[in-house]
Amino acid sequence: NDIEVAVLTTYKIQMNWLLNQCPLLLTVPEVVIAHGDKVSVVDLFTKELLITNDDHIGYSHDNFTLIKPHVPQYGCPHGKIMLLFGKTSLLVMISTGNLIQVDYERKTNVSLIKKWLAE
Repeated sequence: NDIEVAVLTTYKIQMNWLLNQCPLLLTVPEVVIAHGDKVSVVDLFTKELLITNDDHIGYSHDNFTLIKPHVPQYGCPHGKIMLLFGKTSLLVMISTGNLIQVDYERKTNVSLIKKWLAE
């Protein structure tokens, strides 16, 4: 794993599902997640990650920064983007799906993935 920084943006998020689908995030030194979900940043870790996901109990979340910008009640455009910065690469993923289980397992969504290597 050469990923040094991961930046994820989404509207809705399920941390337990995300980390089960992408456990690599647990090894990334710095993970920044901007989301618009109604749960508080603390609840994302305590109610979902620590209680419902026994595999990750006790994991230090010092490498995660969760940001919840102000979101208007209606008409909020929300991009779903993942930027994975490696030592010698950048991987960009743009998706129509939120980082929740139902969006990837029960709905039709599209993702564009592109990787650039340093010269």
